[in-house]
Amino acid sequence: MGHGPDLSHAHRKNAIRKWGHTLFALYGPDKTDWLDRIRYLSVWNDVGGWEFSSEGEIQSFEEPEQYKNRQIKERFSPEMLERYCKALGIELNDSEFYGPRNCAARITGRKTLGNLSMSIAEARSTLDL
Repeated sequence: MGHGPDLSHAHRKNAIRKWGHTLFALYGPDKTDWLDRIRYLSVWNDVGGWEFSSEGEIQSFEEPEQYKNRQIKERFSPEMLERYCKALGIELNDSEFYGPRNCAARITGRKTLGNLSMSIAEARSTLDL
């Protein structure tokens, strides 16, 4: 489960583009054709534009009317992801929910331009990790 805001509209030629996405995956104990996955929903931006994917059995907490939205990126929003998680008892954006051994990383910006090849220390510094 996760969400990344779309920051793909950088104006610099050599800028790192951050393509937006929202993803929900629900797994269960029974064998399925793909990793015991019960339900999968996602919207993502790529070079060709926004795309939507929906697989598996619709769950009772879902808002399937939204999946027909004319704007593809609105078919599955970050707010919907949070509601879906809450319906499953998951506090998606509450770090206390995950306990003392959790780690969350948020990329807030890029400090420098240059080569995309870098050490882990450089990546941590450059991506504010």
